[in-house]
Amino acid sequence: MTQLVETPDTGLDPHRIVHGSEKIEYGRPIVAGDELSTTLTITDVAERAGSSILTAICEIRDDSGDLVVTITSSLLHRGDDA
Repeated sequence: MTQLVETPDTGLDPHRIVHGSEKIEYGRPIVAGDELSTTLTITDVAERAGSSILTAICEIRDDSGDLVVTITSSLLHRGDDA
């Protein structure tokens, strides 16, 4: 999520971001030596009272492709008047 927020062409201002919620579901424990990769998917963008709510799912998989962790997050990007 940090990389998404800090990427200049997303239009997101890191100073206007408020963490909304986060849900973490483990498929198995993460252990030393795991080689993990992450795929971030933006699942929804909604406008509310001049602000945007961004919802994303982060899937973390091991080198076998097995799902290890799923993280569902929401961020509030405050509008100019918020």
